[in-house]
Amino acid sequence: MTATKKKEGVMSLTNKEIEILVKTSDEELLSVFPKSKYGLIRSELRKIKREELAKLESSMSETLQKHKESKERKSDNSVKNELLEKIDSLERELDAVAQIKVTPQEYKIHGKSDVQIEAVPFIIASDWHVEEIVKKDTVSGLNEFTLEIAERRINYFFKNAVKLLQISGKDVVVKNAVIALLGDFISGNIHEELLENTSMRPVEAMLWVQRRLIGGIKYILENTSLDFIIVCHPGNHPRITKRIHISNESGNSLEYFMYHNLRSVFENEKRLTFIIAEGYHTYLNLFGRTIRFHHGHSIKFNKNVGGIFPTVYKAIMQWNKGRHADLDIFGHFHQMRNGGNFICNGSLIGYNAFAIFITAEYERPRQKFFLFTSTGEVTQECPIFLDV
Repeated sequence: MTATKKKEGVMSLTNKEIEILVKTSDEELLSVFPKSKYGLIRSELRKIKREELAKLESSMSETLQKHKESKERKSDNSVKNELLEKIDSLERELDAVAQIKVTPQEYKIHGKSDVQIEAVPFIIASDWHVEEIVKKDTVSGLNEFTLEIAERRINYFFKNAVKLLQISGKDVVVKNAVIALLGDFISGNIHEELLENTSMRPVEAMLWVQRRLIGGIKYILENTSLDFIIVCHPGNHPRITKRIHISNESGNSLEYFMYHNLRSVFENEKRLTFIIAEGYHTYLNLFGRTIRFHHGHSIKFNKNVGGIFPTVYKAIMQWNKGRHADLDIFGHFHQMRNGGNFICNGSLIGYNAFAIFITAEYERPRQKFFLFTSTGEVTQECPIFLDV
């Protein structure tokens, strides 16, 4: 049907005319058509509108149906994708489970190693300064030191050293041990201040220390079965000269005299071997490696950044040009430090007014214990506490 073909009814109007009439209001129809024909025209128009409405509804229903089907297809695809992802995840989990089943889940640790490492325990004693007095008020209450406190700390030193010796043989072979007596057991009177800040005269203080060392060594022998090498070095304090006599330092030291007395007391004890220093250094060979002992006072501490480390490293470098050592052991600085190629011991006297004056770091009273193994390593390194 063309656009100009007349539609059946409604006075044989064309489609265009019918479209115009459909959009025309009742009032406008009355102005165009006579009243006698108005009813018929209106009835026909309603029929046409119903037909058009039916077509519109049919078209909308078809469109909605297509939209619904499209949406359902998209929903089906989404569900399908989710299912595929879930299947992929489950497959990965199954692969992991299968891998776990073929991988051993039990790793057995065997009791003892066939390789037995030998080790030598080291007990380091130095810087006791037994007769020097430290008043609480002079160190902000951080420490106190009298002869009675010194004796109590010495007792703790030997008791705790024995405990550490007994523990040290659990996992390594221990046959021998080293006790290093590295000096400054008394403060002496090398400074005028010490004349008014000590409780005994130097010789009296030295005899007092000697009795405690004899008792402590006997206690160690009674409570262990090891053989001991006792390395003896004088410090810079117990000298009888105002200045250090570098070429004859030992000969002017009260400690050098005490060490020889100790060796005489134990001359029949086969488990003890004394090495008494004649010069600044003493060398000991263990497991093919060289240990160097000294008091430490020839190393000058210049308050450098990094504490004692820079000056100690420099000193060791120079000494090693003459005779190489794998490890240096010394005291003097009242600071327990491990520099890799050196061990520095702490002190028994602890923090004092001089330490505050030189801005030294605070440290509890303590001495050093460690093992030197046949592999050339320092292990089981720990302090010997003197107040517990």
